[in-house]
Amino acid sequence: MAGGLAFAFWVVAVLGNGAFVAADVAIRRIYGAQPYESLYLLAAIVYFIVSFQRVWTSARSYSGPAIWAGLARLIMLCAAVLAGIGLLLSLYVF
Repeated sequence: MAGGLAFAFWVVAVLGNGAFVAADVAIRRIYGAQPYESLYLLAAIVYFIVSFQRVWTSARSYSGPAIWAGLARLIMLCAAVLAGIGLLLSLYVF
């Protein structure tokens, strides 16, 4: 596994999941509605789960200050809760 906690958090989690958000915004602006929405949503969820696992594993093996590993885990947990709430709202409210 290349890189450590910083790579897993900033590149895999933040930039990777951010790319999904940017693509979603761009597609919605261009087409008004998202084509292949179910497939796209499935890919985004799978990527989030993989990035969550990658950050969690990297935090467990991180040998630096414990605060960074704890913060990375806390941020990923908060992101998972917010993503879950957003998913439920998008399925049942809109």
